[in-house]
Order: sequence, then C-alpha cells, then structure tokens
Amino acid sequence: KLNITHPNVEDLDVYLKSPTGTEIELFTDIGGSGDNFTNTILDAGASINIADASAPFTGRFLPEGGTNVLNSFDGENPNGTWTLKIEDDATGDTGTLDDWELTIRTDAAIYSEIEVEDLSGQIADLNLSLDITHQAMENLEVSLLSPGGTEVVLISGGSQSGSNFLGTFDDEATHPVGNLTDFDGLGTAASRSFALTGSHNDLLFVAKESGSAFNDVTIKFADGAVDGGASAFYDAGSKTLTITVDKGETTANTVISTVNGISTVPFTARLDRTSELENNGSGVIDWTGNAPEALTSGGSDLNGTWKLKIVDNEGNFSGTLNNWSLEISTSPAISELEVSGLPDSLTDVNVTLNITHSHDEHLDVFLFSPSGSGVKLFDDLPGVNFGTSTIDTTLDDQAPTAITSGSSPYTGTFRPEGRLSAFNGEDPNGTWRLEITDDTGAVVGQLNHWSLTFSFKPENVDALKATVAGDVNGDGLDDLLFSTTGFEGASSSLGRAYLLLGQKVSGNTGKGEVFEAIGLTAGGSPTTKASAVFAFAGDNNNIRFDAKTVGDTYNGVNIVFVDDGSQSGNTASASYVGTTLTIKIDNGVTTAEKVVEEVENSSETGMDVFRANFTVSLAHEVIVQLERDSAGRFFDASLGGGVFAVGDLNHDGYDDFAVSRTREDAGDASGGLL
Repeated sequence: KLNITHPNVEDLDVYLKSPTGTEIELFTDIGGSGDNFTNTILDAGASINIADASAPFTGRFLPEGGTNVLNSFDGENPNGTWTLKIEDDATGDTGTLDDWELTIRTDAAIYSEIEVEDLSGQIADLNLSLDITHQAMENLEVSLLSPGGTEVVLISGGSQSGSNFLGTFDDEATHPVGNLTDFDGLGTAASRSFALTGSHNDLLFVAKESGSAFNDVTIKFADGAVDGGASAFYDAGSKTLTITVDKGETTANTVISTVNGISTVPFTARLDRTSELENNGSGVIDWTGNAPEALTSGGSDLNGTWKLKIVDNEGNFSGTLNNWSLEISTSPAISELEVSGLPDSLTDVNVTLNITHSHDEHLDVFLFSPSGSGVKLFDDLPGVNFGTSTIDTTLDDQAPTAITSGSSPYTGTFRPEGRLSAFNGEDPNGTWRLEITDDTGAVVGQLNHWSLTFSFKPENVDALKATVAGDVNGDGLDDLLFSTTGFEGASSSLGRAYLLLGQKVSGNTGKGEVFEAIGLTAGGSPTTKASAVFAFAGDNNNIRFDAKTVGDTYNGVNIVFVDDGSQSGNTASASYVGTTLTIKIDNGVTTAEKVVEEVENSSETGMDVFRANFTVSLAHEVIVQLERDSAGRFFDASLGGGVFAVGDLNHDGYDDFAVSRTREDAGDASGGLL
C-alpha cells in the first residue's frame, strides 16, 4: 500500500525487493501528468491493472506486469528487510514517499477449535457444517483433525471453486475430498482380555473412560490373598493395576466384584465369552509359571479438542471463517442403571424400554449385568420406534410372542431374542448397562427411558407369589391371583392360592382435561384383545380403547389427540380414516368424558366403522380386597411354586390362569400344574 505525493506521477518507476533479493517492478511511467498515489494498493487478486487507471490511483490494482508479479515472492521466507525503491526519471519536480506498508499472507495453517466432551460410545457418523467467506475457494485447503490426530481433508485442489462456501460435509450427501468415515470407531475404551488356564474364568478389563489415556496400562495378577478372596490396587504413576488373588481358589466372579467395587480403579471387569460362550465365572484364577500380565490397548480419542485447519495456498484474497460445527453420532449408546439393596438370589429379570428411532432395523440392543454377562434383546427389527408416549416395550422370557414376530412400535410385552434367564442366579446389585448399537449411524435416535424388573427366590417358605390373572369372571376388570406355600404358625402345611376379583374405583369421573398425544393399539393375540390406554397428566382423565374381538387384526390402530385450533372450550370431534382415529380437542380444556361421548356418538367420517370394532371408556384403576371369602380359594400341600396368566385357553371369552406346585413326588404324580 502506497501514499506518494508527486505532481507528475508518470516520472516515477517503483520496485519492491524481498529480504532474499527478489526484485519486482510494480509500475513505471503511468498516470501521465496526474498528481499523487493516494491509498494505492497493489494486489495480485485485484481485477484492474494499475496501468489502466488514473491518478491518484485510489483503490486496489494489479501491478503493471499483471497477476504473477507479486506471486514471484511465493515460497520465500517473509522475515527480514523489504525495500521499496522509487526512481524519478525526469527533472524539475520533487515528491515525497508519505508512507507504505505490506500485508503478507503465508501458507501457515490457521486453526479453529471445538471442545467435545461427555460423549460415550464410538463414532458411527460425523458431519461438519462450514461457513467460509473467500473470493477464491479453489486456493484453500481445509481439513478436520480429531483429538488423537486423525486428519480428513475436506477441501483441496480446487474441489470447491468460486466465492465462499456454506454447506455441510456428509459422506452420504456433500462429499469431502477425504472420507469422514475415517473418524468412525473413534471413542473406543482401552481394554485387555485374559484367557486363563481352565474354564469359566476368562476375564475382560475395560477402561471406564473412552480414549487413549488408559492405553499401555499394565494389568497383572499376583498370589497373596487368602480364603478365596481378592484385592485390587491401581498405581496411576506407573499405570499398573495389580489384582491379588488366592491362586487356585479365587473365582473369576470374585475378581469381578472386587475390581468393580473399588471406585479408584479406572477399569471395569467382565466375563469374557469370546471363546467360551457359557462362561459363568465360577472357574478359579490359576496359572503355571509366571503370573498373567499384559498391557491394555485400543483406546482412541473422541472427546477432546477437534481442530479445523485452513491453508491459503495463494494468499491473494483475505477470507473469514464465519462458523463451523460438528454433528457426531456415537454407537453404542450406553446407559447405566445402578442397583443396590436387593437379594442375591435372582430368578427372573424383565427389561422395559422406550426408544425413538426412525429405522429400527439399524439397532442392536444388548443388556449387560454387573458381572459382565450379556444378553441380546433384539437386533435388526423393521419399523419405527420401540414404544409410544403411553406404552413401552417390555422384554420378558415368559411373554407369549417373540419380538421378532411383533410389529413396530412393539408396544407391549415380547420375548427377547436372547434368554434373560442367563442372568438367573447372579447378584443383581451393581451397575447394569444397556448398550444400543446403530449399525449405520446415519440417523440420530434417542433412548427415552428404561427400567428393570427383578424376581427372586423366596427367602423362606412363606413367600408370596402373585400375578394378574386376566379377567377371570368376565366383568371387564383384571383379577389378581396369589399363592403361598404356607403360613407361619399355622397348624396345616397346606399351600393356598386365592383369586381376588378386580373392582372399579369410582375416582375417574372423566372431568379431568386431556392433552395432545399419540398412541397405537397393541396386545391383540389369539387369546387377547388389542387395546390402548391414554394416561394423561392429572386425575380423572384416563381413557382406554378396546377391540371388541380377540386377535391381532386391530393391533397398530393409530389414535391421535390433536389440537388443530378447530375446537374451543370443552368440545371435541372424532373421525376414523384408514387405521387412524383422529380426536380433535382444545388442548388442556376438553375433558375425558367429552371425548368418550364424542367417540360414542360422532357421525363424522368412519366413526360407525370404528365403533363396530372398538369400544371407548374411562380407564379405571383396578383394586383388590384381601378377604377370606374370596371368589376362589384353592388348598394343596404343594401349592405356591408360581402363578401364571395363560389367556383364554378354552375360548369361552374369559381369561384363565395356572397355579404351579412346588414339588412332584411319588405321592402326587398327577401333574405340576393346577
């Protein structure tokens, strides 16, 4: 940039010399008899040649020799003394160099950083949104660097041209020069497996935090504990985890409970079933020769500082990085549930979950117990979502329908693909882990909630067992069956089973308000009717819909409560099109009884068809009264083993139940079920 005062600028020849001695001509004998150079900028990125301009040359111009003149300095070290040389090749006039300055852009990269934290699992998909202002995008090289140093080139070699860039790089859409899939898998935790002498004792140690920080940790066993016990100590300075056992006596399960019970140990221990699927952890820790010792590996960094790197290979234009962001999908998504204070005699576990995802077929879902045992709940199922806003998905070994035979959104109870009975006999206390793996990572989903239900062996013969036995007496209400093997202090050792009839609670008046909601009917089978229950926030407002006949024909009917502005005050309208019942309401104003009235009486589209197949009612809670004179009472010395709802076995329209006996001996060989 130049400011020169001179009354006859055509007398001037101006040159620039770099610290390394390269000299270029900026211009000579231009401008005629004009006066001065005022805020004159010579720039290889300009569009007008200075020889075609006139004094005082205010603005941005190419040197007289064109674009490549200033580019003669490209590749040189810019540090040192630069020299501006001005020659006046005529006499009679004097001038003054008022000031001059250089703006130098080098090929040194500039970096912008984003901190990523608290993500779990491994990267399944990564997209990058970018907003750059620059006149010549073809001059730029842009790349993304992970916290561990993995680099993927986004823009290079003219892959983008023209002015500016605003868009998102996605391997499935706008492709970068490199592959964003190079980041897939980052976020693994360091681990080490031990295939020990014997069986039922192989162990896997996994760092509690993902990343490379716990790579190269030494995990070693030592002899020195007594009575089959174990201890564990982690030395952060030497990165060593020492597990001391009673050689030949301590079991793998004892090692697991010991390691997992010490908060200062940065690893969790699990059973390794890679080569021994039936590994139950009962095997002892033993060895011949030196004690087992190995280094952890495999940890890679997902959390930390991500860097966007930009290099301008020409430097002819200034530019601005306006904004950039990352969208990272990880898999598996891991959710942990702490369990404490329960008996150690686990006999059954059920899993209830609710997942929002538009492609169920992408998901693999596993449950892991505190001991490290794992069970596949399901994988690669078709459809959308698991559960709705009102009904969840429950996995239960005793369910009549396999989840592979269900249909989305899988509301109700199903048998998992694996056997939850694999957890039977384990101590349930500790950290349970639900892992959801997305095979593609192309779609973002959400685990809304999940829970576990446990059953245990009776701690004494007086333990009570109970189940909902269905609508045994056909009054529209579920009934309760419970049994016990005996009563403390009783003169008789007979077991007893009682059937307690459900009774309506008069509390649901229908006066409570309803709200926008969506649900699907479910649960229909050869012995049960499809239904949907809407439990709205507040009281006196729950509504249920029931198919009039058993079977799965009416599963999957969509019921939608919507406020579209057409209703005002305590009003409602209902229509049925295809398999969707739409109930229009004034959100938070329309009452449950008004909805029931409208569904029962509406003459709008399709409502006669809906009423021909479904009933609607206020949903009542069910209570029981524990009375000696209950509807059914059964006595037998071997009663109390278990009680089960079995559906309508004889097709008389009423649900049936079974009571199991606790023994079958020579004196009573008539069968195990009553």
